[in-house]
Formats: sequence, C-alpha cells, structure tokens
Amino acid sequence: MVTTAAGASAASRGLARRVAGSPWTGYLARRLGGVAAVLAFLVVVTFMIVRWVPGDPARQIVGLTAARRRCGRSASGSG
Repeated sequence: MVTTAAGASAASRGLARRVAGSPWTGYLARRLGGVAAVLAFLVVVTFMIVRWVPGDPARQIVGLTAARRRCGRSASGSG
C-alpha cells in the first residue's frame, strides 16, 4: 500500500471520499437528527406532564375515602 505524508493510505482516502460524497450520508444524518429531536421533545413533554398533573399518588392508591393517616403510611412505605 502506498501511504501519503499524512499517514493515510490512498485506498482509505478514497473510501472516505466515497462515503462523504454519498447521498445516503446526508439522508441518514438528517433522519438520525430528526429522531434525536423527536425523542428529546417527547422526554421533556412527558416529564412536564407528570410534574403538572395534580394529585397525590399515595392518595390514589389507598382511595379517596381512606383516612389521612393511612395515606401517610402508604406514601412512606412506597419510597
């Protein structure tokens, strides 16, 4: 193999040039970027919905008619 002054062989430079010039590279980068943006948006929205919804999970577990003392015990027992 013939190496250049930079240390890369001519064959590897040709491969890099073919991959960088491929139309699939841009398409794949756009699609992956879109997927990352959608996932980030969904994570943020889900977190905000969980924080904004009113209510006490322990109260929902023991029921609305349960005594406050039992609700407190349930909340401390579940973490």
